[in-house]
Amino acid sequence: MGPARQKQDAVCDAERQAPDAGSLSAGRLIDRRDLRFLAVIVVVAFGLRLAYLREIVHLPEFEIPAADAGYHDYWAWGLASGDWTPPRQYEDPRITSTPYFRPPLCPYFLAVLYRLFGHDYLAVRVVQMLLGSLSCALAYLLARRLFDRATAVVSGFGMAAYWTFIYFDAELREVVLLVFLHLVLLPGLLALRRRPGVWRGAGCGVVLGLAALGRANDLLLLPLVLFWLLLVDRGRPPLRRRVGAAVALAVAAGGVIAAATVRNLTVAGEPVLISSNGGINLYVGNNELAMGYTVRLAPPLPEFATAFDYPAIVRAVEQFEGRSLAHAEVSRWFANRALDAVRAEPLRVAGLMARKAVLFWGGVEIPSERDLNACRAESSLLGVLPGGFALLVSCGAVGVVYALGRRKVTAGEGVPAEGSAVPAAADRWDVALVLLVAAVYFVSFLPFFVTARFRVPITPIVLIFAAYGVVRTLKTLRSQRVWAGVGCVAAILVLYALARVDYYSVAEDGFKARYDRALAYARDGRLEEAVAGYRQALAVRPGSARTHNNLGIALAELGRRDEAIAHYREALRLRPDFAEVHTNLGAELFQAGEIEAAAGHHAEAVRLRPDFGQARWNLALALTVLGRDEQAIREYREVLRLLPDYAGAHHNLGIVLTRQGRLAEAAAEFREVLRLDPDNAKARELLAAVSAELNRGPQP
Repeated sequence: MGPARQKQDAVCDAERQAPDAGSLSAGRLIDRRDLRFLAVIVVVAFGLRLAYLREIVHLPEFEIPAADAGYHDYWAWGLASGDWTPPRQYEDPRITSTPYFRPPLCPYFLAVLYRLFGHDYLAVRVVQMLLGSLSCALAYLLARRLFDRATAVVSGFGMAAYWTFIYFDAELREVVLLVFLHLVLLPGLLALRRRPGVWRGAGCGVVLGLAALGRANDLLLLPLVLFWLLLVDRGRPPLRRRVGAAVALAVAAGGVIAAATVRNLTVAGEPVLISSNGGINLYVGNNELAMGYTVRLAPPLPEFATAFDYPAIVRAVEQFEGRSLAHAEVSRWFANRALDAVRAEPLRVAGLMARKAVLFWGGVEIPSERDLNACRAESSLLGVLPGGFALLVSCGAVGVVYALGRRKVTAGEGVPAEGSAVPAAADRWDVALVLLVAAVYFVSFLPFFVTARFRVPITPIVLIFAAYGVVRTLKTLRSQRVWAGVGCVAAILVLYALARVDYYSVAEDGFKARYDRALAYARDGRLEEAVAGYRQALAVRPGSARTHNNLGIALAELGRRDEAIAHYREALRLRPDFAEVHTNLGAELFQAGEIEAAAGHHAEAVRLRPDFGQARWNLALALTVLGRDEQAIREYREVLRLLPDYAGAHHNLGIVLTRQGRLAEAAAEFREVLRLDPDNAKARELLAAVSAELNRGPQP
């Protein structure tokens, strides 16, 4: 029995060490040619990214990040500086007292850069672009390990010049980090399955844990990797070593993730694993308005345009339930409604999942925070760079067929010559593991929704297989199997044509690009340019109530009240339940002296959104002017229930109470003002007057 076992181990070792097509075997280092290619790839990648950076540095979006990128920027600057003042037009998202709503990796990464360079968007993007350039080198190394040098070269330069990577390297999002982490993780896993060890396992676990802190979908990779180590690789390295590696990997990944869990528990008192956005994202992907790629909540829930909107959504859910809810409870509330939708209409939900699959692998770039295609068209660099996801998918599919259909090499066959396409048996398992990682990552999005940025972290895998498909097809065409090569070319062309079709009409009409540019101008204080941008957006989509509202805000700030009122009225005609527009219109009518009409619009805003503090404040002011003191007092108290530290509400409430002769209550309100604002001379004067009146007492 002993000699037989020894022979079996020898065969396994030979099988593990046989390289294929010049690929990097487990014990082989890269050579000088590889180092030269790597250096050139990094230089080319960084040069292209700097050229793109030069194009966008003067755009308003450069320093006014949109949507969730703006949320990351606010969060990171708060961590770096301690300044948690929310951006204009947004309420405080209460990041410091609630569980993480979004995964924290990107904000903490940005916070480190802000501590090093200050709130410098140029420096941050340079660092991200350097990281993206290094990812191109990592793609070369992964392709070199899986296939041959030619495939690695095409992969490295292809990633360096692929426009989507260049675009996302300049965005304040987690995408650039996830691309880098995935390209570190995959070679680590391939090395781990050949030579399992505690330290290798721990290293892979740390990287996997960090990726999960960037996007929680990566959590599903943990059971896949453990399953592969413990069950798929049976009979290869000894069980003891595989178990040790698996335990180290799980412990390291869990330790990294536990940092977020412990923070959520200690700061917010809630056992949220990473972030609390899972429930609402599940609901977005399955509610009655879901289309697989849109982010829409069913009325009467507020709009969910950015993570800054979540506090208002939480309050709306609390209103439905009639009680205060923890964020974890709100997440479960949304998850339960999503599951109700699945149970009620399983066929519709199944159709939605099929649609998401088509959208994920289709050639259309689904809009994210911004219209990617418009950004590409605006850039003189991105517009001329070749390629698109449809081409990657079509070539990648052929590459997968080539990779999985390769002939095995046994130990007795020796080592293939450089440039050969014959793999070792072990390398087919490497290919399978990489494909499974991509498949599990893809499947993790089907219950939710898809956008272009979600597929970018595994696009390097698609690109590497596309490069292999192109290299193998060219080799086949040059060989005696010409017709086989022609068949591959035909397959690529057919798949390309199918992938390019916009099956669900998700391509943008130019509205979003114009709207986002106008919004950036408005937040930058460039109001005339914002007005022009909003008008351009309305020319494309005149039925956008939000655009009419934002145009009204910009016009009001420019002092063009009549025009602002006209746009507010048009927004309400399009969407009568738009609470923000009611209170904006009410504010302009108040300034115009139409107090009764203003009070009516504020009251309607409060009816639509009882938690809308600004609307209640405006209503209280109007009621005060109209002399409806009892109603005003009630509204001021509601404002203070929502915003207990709002000194202005305490001040005005004190004035109305004084007018009502309720001097002791008024004095308490003025004292509260002075507690919050010790330098408030007016409050001190009013408190002195009220106190003197109280001390005087009733006169005989």
